[in-house]
Amino acid sequence: MSFKTKDRHGNTVVLTSIAWEHIRTGHPEMENLHRQVRETIESPYGYRKSTTHGNRYVWESRQPVSTSEIKVVRVVVSYKSPNITQGGTSGSVTTAYIDDDAYNSKVGPLTRVTP
Repeated sequence: MSFKTKDRHGNTVVLTSIAWEHIRTGHPEMENLHRQVRETIESPYGYRKSTTHGNRYVWESRQPVSTSEIKVVRVVVSYKSPNITQGGTSGSVTTAYIDDDAYNSKVGPLTRVTP
């Protein structure tokens, strides 16, 4: 399952079938959350800059993960340019996961986006 969409700043973002396979196998809790990955890129409440990769950003949104549960979904996108706020660059999804304290040291502070 792959897709091509635009992030909050108008940058093109793709999810390849190879990346989706990585997400499904490395983060099995994401198995049925393909739509939520796309929605997190398109309509996040915020993003964080990666502390380990200069051109990676982590988009966040609260998404339904089951009929009775809402959690924070994080989608990591690797961009061609580290300056994403001006638009005009492109990126690809490297992974996605349900928010987990184990990954918090790899991301910076949250930058809120306005609707």
